[in-house]
Amino acid sequence: MRQSILFFDIDGTLLSDKTGKIPDSALEALAEAKKNGHLLFINTGRTVCALPKELYQFEFDGYLCGCGSYLLFHEEVLLESHIEEACGQKYIEQMRECGLDGVLEGTEDLYFPKKVSRFEKLEQGRHYFGQLGLGKKKHIEEGGFLYDKIFVYADEQSEKERFFV
Repeated sequence: MRQSILFFDIDGTLLSDKTGKIPDSALEALAEAKKNGHLLFINTGRTVCALPKELYQFEFDGYLCGCGSYLLFHEEVLLESHIEEACGQKYIEQMRECGLDGVLEGTEDLYFPKKVSRFEKLEQGRHYFGQLGLGKKKHIEEGGFLYDKIFVYADEQSEKERFFV
């Protein structure tokens, strides 16, 4: 049989929306695929620090995280791409000037704004990830940390066109 590399998303795909766990049927299918010699990867927009602990009940061959900014294969980091601090600072300033808000996501932690945001989804994320111990060490305004991607929130008050040019 030919070996394949199989990629699995997690939120609402591999992990049940109802239980937050990998269903037994999926675990059995994953084990069967691995037994047949296939490589199994998690492929998620989440950065590696935000992976749910439930994923570690199965031994995946690798993780492609942060929208492709981080690649781990058999415990070896093959790719880790960060946004340079000076460039990232420009994004943060532009985000504020355009009436946007966001979360900076790194391999070590998530970074939320210090102030409460008008974006309910951002605050829900702060609460959810805060329960996992993330997003509490430093705030966006403090700087001095590495991150790989920015999750931006916008609404009708935001100047999206100006920001995304």
